[in-house]
Order: sequence, then structure tokens, then C-alpha cells
Amino acid sequence: MENSPENEFAAEQLFVQAPEADATLAGDRAAIFHRGTRVTLTLNATGTVLWLALAQPRRTAELVEALQAAWPALPGGVAKRDVVEFLKQVLEHGVVKKQA
Repeated sequence: MENSPENEFAAEQLFVQAPEADATLAGDRAAIFHRGTRVTLTLNATGTVLWLALAQPRRTAELVEALQAAWPALPGGVAKRDVVEFLKQVLEHGVVKKQA
């Protein structure tokens, strides 16, 4: 069960932007380029808030709080789901890394 989704995205798990990822902001969107894979991701407003928060190591719970600060009416369960979905995608593309 060590690699279960519950453990992978536990509230205390730390994440940070990968050093090989470069981002450009345009309004409420970020475009991220991974220098190693040469993949570019374009984030929506939600992803951009999370990306900017990850300039420093952040725990899953802190990312949920960042979304709720940006959209105060967002229920906690929805914010957590959005954070987990974001993390799955950016981890898959290597632009965010887990920290021990």
C-alpha cells in the first residue's frame, strides 16, 4: 500500500517545481517547458495558482489552502480533488518533483 494514491498525495507530502522546468506567465495562465523532454504544458488558472505556489516546496494540504485562498467558495473536497489531479499530471510530465 506504500504507493497507493492516498499515500502518494497525503496532506504532508512535499512537492516542488522541477529545476529543469521553465515557465512563462500570460495573464492567469502559465506555459511550462521541460528542457529535458522538450514538452510544453499550458495551465489553466487553477493550475497556474498551484504552479506559482510550488516555487517553494509545498505540502499537498498547503496547495489545497492556496486554491481555497484564490477561490474562497471552493469546497475543501473539490480543492483536494483538483490538487491531486494537477499533481498527477505535472508529475507525469516531470515538471514537478516529490521531495522526501
